[in-house]
Amino acid sequence: MTQQTLTFGKSLKQPSMESLINSINEGVPVLTVNVRLSRKIGNIYDMAMQDEGHTMWQTPHILPLSSWVTKLWEESWPEKALISNVRATALWEQIILNDKTLSEKTVLIPRGVVKSAFDAYRLIHEYLVELPEEDIYLTEECRALKGWIKRYEAKSEELGFIDRAHLPDNLIKSIQKGQIKLPHEIMMAGFDEITPQVKTLLEAMAGKGVRITFWPARPTEMSEPVKQGMVRGKLTLRQYDDEVEEVVQAARWIRETYSPGMKIGVIAPDLNRYKKIIQREFSAELDPPFVFPWIDSSRLFNISLGISLLDEPVIGSVLQILSVDGGKQDMHTISDIILSPYFLKSHDEHCQLARLDAEVRKANRLTISLDEMRVMAKSAKYDLPDFVARLETWTESLRKNNASKTPSLWVEAFNKLLNKIGWPARDIALSSAEYQALSSWNETLASFSGLDDITGKISRADALSRLTKIAREKLYQPETADCPIEVIGMLEASGMHFDHIWLLGAHEEALPGAPAPNPFIPIHLQKKHNLPRSFCERELHFSKTLLNRLLLSAQDFEVSFPKQLNDKEVKLSPLFSGLEQGMASCEKIKGSRYKDCIHEAGKLENIATDNPIPVTGDELDSIAGGTLILKNYSDCPFRAFAVHRLHAQALATPEPGITAMERGSIVHKAMEHFWAEVEDLKKLHQLIEKNSLDELIRHAAESGIKEAKPDRPITKRFMALEIERLEALIKEWINVEKERTPFMTKGTETAREIMLDGLNFRGRIDRIDQLEDDKRLIIDYKTGVSDPNDWLSDRPKDPQLMLYSMTGDYDGVAFARLKRDDCRFYGIARDEDVLPGIKPFGKDGFSKKVADVNSWEELMEKWHETVKRLAEHFMRGITDVDPRDYGTEKSACRYCEQAVLCRIFERDE
Repeated sequence: MTQQTLTFGKSLKQPSMESLINSINEGVPVLTVNVRLSRKIGNIYDMAMQDEGHTMWQTPHILPLSSWVTKLWEESWPEKALISNVRATALWEQIILNDKTLSEKTVLIPRGVVKSAFDAYRLIHEYLVELPEEDIYLTEECRALKGWIKRYEAKSEELGFIDRAHLPDNLIKSIQKGQIKLPHEIMMAGFDEITPQVKTLLEAMAGKGVRITFWPARPTEMSEPVKQGMVRGKLTLRQYDDEVEEVVQAARWIRETYSPGMKIGVIAPDLNRYKKIIQREFSAELDPPFVFPWIDSSRLFNISLGISLLDEPVIGSVLQILSVDGGKQDMHTISDIILSPYFLKSHDEHCQLARLDAEVRKANRLTISLDEMRVMAKSAKYDLPDFVARLETWTESLRKNNASKTPSLWVEAFNKLLNKIGWPARDIALSSAEYQALSSWNETLASFSGLDDITGKISRADALSRLTKIAREKLYQPETADCPIEVIGMLEASGMHFDHIWLLGAHEEALPGAPAPNPFIPIHLQKKHNLPRSFCERELHFSKTLLNRLLLSAQDFEVSFPKQLNDKEVKLSPLFSGLEQGMASCEKIKGSRYKDCIHEAGKLENIATDNPIPVTGDELDSIAGGTLILKNYSDCPFRAFAVHRLHAQALATPEPGITAMERGSIVHKAMEHFWAEVEDLKKLHQLIEKNSLDELIRHAAESGIKEAKPDRPITKRFMALEIERLEALIKEWINVEKERTPFMTKGTETAREIMLDGLNFRGRIDRIDQLEDDKRLIIDYKTGVSDPNDWLSDRPKDPQLMLYSMTGDYDGVAFARLKRDDCRFYGIARDEDVLPGIKPFGKDGFSKKVADVNSWEELMEKWHETVKRLAEHFMRGITDVDPRDYGTEKSACRYCEQAVLCRIFERDE
């Protein structure tokens, strides 16, 4: 990290709050630039009244300018009502989608077009832009916009509404006619610029004798770079390696700097990008309890950036429920619904539905209907009468509500459904934020209900799509208690004052922001009327104005930026040009988190992990897994303990078609049927000579799929393709088998039991072959990857065949690799010519890789000792977290789901 500190001799006086409080006391309406500033000034006024000893006081007139203008209009008893944003957007969407000229040109209209066109319409009015009468001077987009505006205003007139874009103009007319009662004075708070339309409205009010004042100051042309005299106290520049380090150091600086009663502002030009990092790191450093889900909001910091109402969990839950229709549903959607805390009735129901969900996942069901879920829930293994009844009510409601309806009737139907299935669960204690989200949801439903005269009757899918769109576009910011640390964007900081300000992400790509001109307004008109984000010079000027306001808002000013952004080096914002040259290296601030303090102090607690937990006699009946127990123990002792004794398993993730495990089972069954018919090499050659092999292969493939295919709906076409794939695989494998010396298949899927250290291991040997000289081989089919070199290790990756070798005197152990274009045997044998491509032990290089093993018999003895040791240690209860090949690409941790229990990755912190 690098830093520069500059202290300026001249101190500019902070704008006094006294004039603001006095104006409020005199009943002057305070009109703010945004809702947040209204809340802030309201809190300041309440504190001032309390400090003066008042126990009650009149509610002050503090509200955003847009709300006050709306209030003036509504109190004037107008002939036309103001159209809501939701209705206006729906009307614009209808007009644009029904534009015949666009349909003739087969123009694709993305979702953003409606918003951009609507924004252009309002910008034209806010900045008093007059579009040329002659279309020859307009772009094709602007010509389309003119047509849409004409149709939109005609439709609004027909419906008896006016748009918010016309509201100031209509107010001016009413003011000039003396139809609106105006206050004697208004105070404009936090405005860095005034639009031409608002300026015209203020001039009209001033013409009627209204005194207009600005707080903390009138918008000015402050557009110079940062320099001496603009900062009230100290300005410090800081550079960090990346955004995470930047936020962490900001949090630690706040912890060191903060004292009771202090106000600190953390301002980010690109708050969207920083929000998640700030939420995580500020919680860890400043307010650790905030990580718990039952903590409603942080006591110390507040992030101003609103989220989409759709992203609020309680609203996501209701929309998921409404998205379900009578057909097949995505399994993840159903899983989210039935396990949602807003749907569950009790803890017992939660546990049983979790088991039901696990069962559906294990069956690899990608989709499931409510009726299918209801049938499974009625099984004797579950006790879910209330859940079953709710599903029956749900499906019945869906059957009765298929016909098209107006939006208001859809809202009625949706509310009835939610009430019948008990959403939200009555036993759940909703937090303040959740209550506020539900309140916003009710507003969303009310807005949607008002679309009857615009949309007419619509289908359920259309109704849900529109409702989801409204929720997605509705910004939701729950009201919270005033916090000493405010995390806000540049625009929201207008009019706010702090003891300290930290400006995050002050790099060249964020400050000034990149221009984003509206595509529907000709660029020359945007430049002429100085529209927001229309061109570079405008953004530079506006950013300088905002920044210079901020510099007067705190005594001390911290500015930071990362060295790299998206793997690209970035520089300090040019608005601080000339100040970066004095940056010098400085030490990082140490963390205050408990974990960091313990690690840095080197006071890690040593807990003995060598105390075994032996398997008891009562446990034996519950331990299952067969040879997998040895494989897991070899991978990691703790993994075997967690899986086979604690029964801790990850939930299955459904995947399309047939899973790799299911496909392996199908191959095993097909090969079992094939060799049950063929029996030996002689018969195999006879079938080849008679051209009868294809028929037998097809029968084996069909039988394998019939016996091993998953118990879930799979299309006939998919199964036909799977049979075709399996036939081709078997044919390729037969080409390997027919090159062998004469053999006879003595057993397929042969059951074996082995007792080791009191634990009974059950397994099935895929195939046992006998050669003409009575040599016997164990063959294990593999559709995946296995390496015989693992058998030479004390911790083999796959000890299954090593265990099977203890069931008799065998002369070879091999994998049969069944993979297209790579079918072959690989393994270890006692003598020559046992299997194609396999050399005898001692000539194959294996003997050189294992110490003190010089013969086949010694190798078998070593294998048996290895297997016995694994079984013995498992039964003794040695449960060390000791993964095989840890720290390498072959690590057993790579695909292990037990990390949340063993916490091995904390070793690296």
